[in-house]
Amino acid sequence: MPSLDERVDAHVSKGLWTKVAREIEMYDCEQPGTPATAVVYAKGLLSYLICGELNGARFLFRRLPEAEQNDPSVTAVWEIGKALWRHDTKGAHEEIARHTWSNELHPIVDALQRMCCLYKGFIRNG
Repeated sequence: MPSLDERVDAHVSKGLWTKVAREIEMYDCEQPGTPATAVVYAKGLLSYLICGELNGARFLFRRLPEAEQNDPSVTAVWEIGKALWRHDTKGAHEEIARHTWSNELHPIVDALQRMCCLYKGFIRNG
């Protein structure tokens, strides 16, 4: 069976953002006490944001172990999420530009940036 990273990357490569988020949720349920990597969690948070599921992103972030919450990439993604929660797409773009993204996260951040242009009236945070 492919690893969590491989399954997540397969969904990312196809732009199946909902499946990325669900894959991580299933892993967390099936493997309690065995956290995924910070990069995988950043991909999950970004996937929720792309789908406009801010509550899902918020709950995922709150579930993360402290070490993963404090990872610079996860923190940067969460700053984008907080801006989107406030319906501040300009602030979200500023947060995207403020961080230097890894090669693994850059394509997902690009997809999010494109979605931010469509976000008005799309965000579900309640």
